[in-house]
Amino acid sequence: MTSNSDKLRSLFLAALMVFSVFAGTVALSGSAAAAANEAVTSQGTQDKGVTSTSYTLTGDLENSGTVETVNVTLESADLNSVTSGDVSFTGTSGLSVNSIVTDDDTIEITTGTTSVSAGDTVTVDISANVDNPASGGVYDADVRLIDGSDNNIDTLNTDYTIRG
Repeated sequence: MTSNSDKLRSLFLAALMVFSVFAGTVALSGSAAAAANEAVTSQGTQDKGVTSTSYTLTGDLENSGTVETVNVTLESADLNSVTSGDVSFTGTSGLSVNSIVTDDDTIEITTGTTSVSAGDTVTVDISANVDNPASGGVYDADVRLIDGSDNNIDTLNTDYTIRG
């Protein structure tokens, strides 16, 4: 015969299992929803080796802070021909381009001191002069917002596909 304490213990463990499954489902759906708010789109052809195409990277911020630099990376793309006139920000962040420095697949954008808030949408438009990777595949795309002390405020991360 089972005692009352055994029955209560089994009821408690069963409830714990049910709540654990529920909590895991909520956590996974939350991270999937966050990832869905970050995207890379191409205004040109996304074929391997295409030159002078354009991209838009967009996402919603999770953190607040004061931005002075934005680093944009399109893995394996050649961004060395991109000029400051090719780069702009739209969305609700209020960021603007003061100057840029390119280094292979990364653009460092000096923005001046701009406060951003969690929930702001950051959109970086690179309107021309992006050379696609030479091989087809799936590549990382990142937008890092950095403060004046070189601390990361937020990173928008997604990927883009090159046909080939």
